[in-house]
Amino acid sequence: MDGVSEIIGRINASSGMITQAVDQQRLTSNEISSNIQQADGGVSNIAASISEIAKGANDMSENAGTAAQSVNEISASAQQVRASSSDMSQVAGQLQEIVGKFRIKKAS
Repeated sequence: MDGVSEIIGRINASSGMITQAVDQQRLTSNEISSNIQQADGGVSNIAASISEIAKGANDMSENAGTAAQSVNEISASAQQVRASSSDMSQVAGQLQEIVGKFRIKKAS
């Protein structure tokens, strides 16, 4: 009987450690997701600023072919940054959804 009680005690201790590890992983995943969303917002602002700068530079350099080409490249890069930030936001949402599916059953 003592051996069975000891094994049950070990199982309970292991279960508690697993529960703590899963909780910590969930918290960490939520923090990562939040950081990605914040980065996404910052990247979107940067992309919008770059687009505005590119538009202004394009207006000022209508007669300068080389400058216009550079502006177009900057604008294309800004669009790529905006698309990447949208992808990051989607991944953050998916990550939150996956982490939200973890449920811990407490031992009776």
